[in-house]
Amino acid sequence: MSNKYKKYLPSKKFSLIILSIIIALGIVFGFSFFGRPKTVAVKLTDDQARAKIQEFMVLDSDHDGLPDWEEALWKTDPKKADTDSDGTSDGDEINANRDPLKPNTAPKGQEPNDKIDQKIIADNKKVEDDFAALSSTDKIGRTLFSQYLAVKKVNGSLSNDDIAVIVGNTLAELPQVTLKQYSLTDLTVFPSGTTASVKKYGNDVSEVLMKDLFAKQLAVQSYDFYAQAQINDIVNQLQSEDNSGVATSTLTELQSVIDEYDILVKALLKVPVPTVVMNEHLALVNSIESIHSNLSQIKASVNDIVLFTSLLSVYSDNISNFWPIIDNLGTALKNNQVTFTSGDYGNQLFNGILN
Repeated sequence: MSNKYKKYLPSKKFSLIILSIIIALGIVFGFSFFGRPKTVAVKLTDDQARAKIQEFMVLDSDHDGLPDWEEALWKTDPKKADTDSDGTSDGDEINANRDPLKPNTAPKGQEPNDKIDQKIIADNKKVEDDFAALSSTDKIGRTLFSQYLAVKKVNGSLSNDDIAVIVGNTLAELPQVTLKQYSLTDLTVFPSGTTASVKKYGNDVSEVLMKDLFAKQLAVQSYDFYAQAQINDIVNQLQSEDNSGVATSTLTELQSVIDEYDILVKALLKVPVPTVVMNEHLALVNSIESIHSNLSQIKASVNDIVLFTSLLSVYSDNISNFWPIIDNLGTALKNNQVTFTSGDYGNQLFNGILN
């Protein structure tokens, strides 16, 4: 990365904060339950351990359609395809809402009499619905514990490979982060590639950025365009011993930054864009929208530490990508023979801030 971007990016301390959260999660998942976090971490980075995770999840020793770890939850025999010996495999009985532990004694051709009670089915459905409504953190915790109980019941004791399987399978459930993005159809594009029209675009987009994004920060010699101070405050407050949560004032400050990004994105979408730089402009809009969406999700996830951690990782990538995209736009303008003079907004941005 070019040195000219370093002053705009988060400090090494901020990266360490993110890392500390991830390590803390690893300690919770590894040490609290099993006491060997260092071994787990090593195995999870090994391709063979990852293959072991997949192997374990599909392992079906008795070929009854029910994985061994799931058999432990149903209390069926993982070494016997038909635990209740009524002629129907455990997997088929589960799929048909029949009790795999209760033999079907109904005559052939009649309705099986080993159906699971409808109240139990309704209760299970409620459990599933309640689980779906949980935060990512609660889901991860419950998944981890259920995997632990299931594997321990199947194997009797936990080996290092079992621990790697449990943690790896649980962490595979980490939430995926999706951010809003725009397409070329959302831009105001006009089919012109003259130097004058491209220069006007360069000044227009620079004016938006200079007035809406950079003006206040430049006035106070600060380059925190992406709420790093608020994010650091949130992380520190979440890690504090008083466990009082994130202060309302901090979230209010973060919301102010989010609102500014919302205004900025809308303004950039209104700028008329010549076709010769439409892809660079779209990349700029989406870069800023990524930060906007990311910050909005971070604010909403302060009580869900697992989702919050995933969002922080994405946040770090988003702000790292921001300045190179502006630089690419400046290069595209130069390639179209655009030269800015001292009175141009384009000169302040592309010849001032970026150089």
